[in-house]
Amino acid sequence: MNHILLTLIVLHGFFHAFGFLKAFQLVQFRQLTHTISRSQGILWLLSGSLFLCAAILLALQQPFWWLFLGIAVVVSQSLILTDWRDAKFGTIANALILAVTIIGLIGKTLNIIV
Repeated sequence: MNHILLTLIVLHGFFHAFGFLKAFQLVQFRQLTHTISRSQGILWLLSGSLFLCAAILLALQQPFWWLFLGIAVVVSQSLILTDWRDAKFGTIANALILAVTIIGLIGKTLNIIV
């Protein structure tokens, strides 16, 4: 289960780079139709970085990986809500990541999933 979660977290983290790149006009994305401010671009980068940090911490089996991931999901979902038309499918990734994380944490706490 960790491999699936790691892959999903890393991919989702990299997708957040698109918001940053568009905000700073480093790359043009036809799929992203709304303007993204530079401050929002920084938040997209922050969220993506938190996803990647969480993935690294999870891979290294550090105990607080879930905290970074939880903050990343909250920031990510907040950004998605501000740009719903372009980013709504990110909600699916956030929900999957959150669900797998909760299942994993409950399983570890109850020693069900090793």
